[in-house]
Amino acid sequence: MDIKLVPKLNESYKILKVHINSSLIFTMIILYFSVLFFYNKIVEYVRMLNQGIKKVVEGDFSLRFSFSGEGPFSVLAHNFNQMAERLENSLMELTKEKIFLKDTLANISHQLKTPITSMNLFTEALINNFSVEEEVEKIGCKMRSSLYSMEWLIKKLLKLAKIEGGVVEYNKTNISFKDTIEKAIDPLLVSIEEKNINLKLEVKEGSYPHDKGWTSEALTNIIKNSIEHTKPHGEVCICYENNLLYHKITISDNGEGIDKEDLPYIFQRFYKGKSSSGMMKSDSIGIGLALAKSIIEGQGGFLQVESIKEEGSKFTVTFLTNL
Repeated sequence: MDIKLVPKLNESYKILKVHINSSLIFTMIILYFSVLFFYNKIVEYVRMLNQGIKKVVEGDFSLRFSFSGEGPFSVLAHNFNQMAERLENSLMELTKEKIFLKDTLANISHQLKTPITSMNLFTEALINNFSVEEEVEKIGCKMRSSLYSMEWLIKKLLKLAKIEGGVVEYNKTNISFKDTIEKAIDPLLVSIEEKNINLKLEVKEGSYPHDKGWTSEALTNIIKNSIEHTKPHGEVCICYENNLLYHKITISDNGEGIDKEDLPYIFQRFYKGKSSSGMMKSDSIGIGLALAKSIIEGQGGFLQVESIKEEGSKFTVTFLTNL
């Protein structure tokens, strides 16, 4: 090697060394600021999430995060949003249940208060008129009626509580709907006779897997409602038909009908519709139709109502064949 080239090589080496060192320093500076930038971003994300968690703890579930990209913070933000939404829904449901429980207890108290007050008055009347045999018999009948109302209310409430509590297991067997309908009518024969109701049956042969006991209970409540809202010498018609698609039971009457504003609420517990005179029916408890709907829907069926004021109502129970 030519000795004259050595100084030039040394000089080139020094220049290269300077460039390398400069590049390393520049790279380290860029890396430092990049790490600082991402660190601050992570700290900001953590701070935002921490604020969100504090708001959730304080009961404010309105905050939602939307981080760009598909990194771990985006996943964390998505999970946080889902958590907040579920907690908000749960709180709303709990609030609704609390209000419902309060209203239910108030309604039960009101419904039991009426017959208990009546019985107290009847008892007082018995004490004051114990020597009049005719009065005693009359008061005794009224007391028996009050006791029947209390017993009916308690039984229906217990059945409804079992159904909505999910403890009822429907024993579905493939039996004739004709037998179920006849069982539903049986406890109402006295009421039908007292009001001289013309009961029409148009029942075809057909069977479908259903719980005879619970289904007849539901039908009894619907038929009872039709009888109560039909004038003496009125008509109640019960029809059953089936085909390859469905099994359908319709219970119609030519009674007073239901107001349009009442229709969306008649299946709610303790809801009382208006009579044809515009006054609330004092002898109605408002639980039978709610129980009927729960029973039918619990077996995969549907309960619908149509009504025209002063012309009558029609309740339709439908079970789809493929369900």
